[in-house]
Amino acid sequence: MSYCQNMNRVSVKLSLDDCPDGLTGEEFPLPARADVYDALTSKRHYKQSYDHLAAVETIKKGRGTHFQPGIVDAFLVVKQKFDMITQKLEDSESYKPCE
Repeated sequence: MSYCQNMNRVSVKLSLDDCPDGLTGEEFPLPARADVYDALTSKRHYKQSYDHLAAVETIKKGRGTHFQPGIVDAFLVVKQKFDMITQKLEDSESYKPCE
């Protein structure tokens, strides 16, 4: 399975000890370590989307277990920007959420 195929699956629940292709920690590509907010707030055929507050809480609770602490800390600094961007997209007439 390629990096691109693994990226979304791994970002949702990244065990710090169990990455595909034998990669660990900093070796794992940053986009895959950092896209969990999008994964949580996007509707999927197998789950409903989380609202902003639920996504933030899930990320905070997973700090150090499912998500690398540095990535979580950086996200928490800019979390309100994520919410503003999501709201702006949802208000756009051309916005079509993933289903």
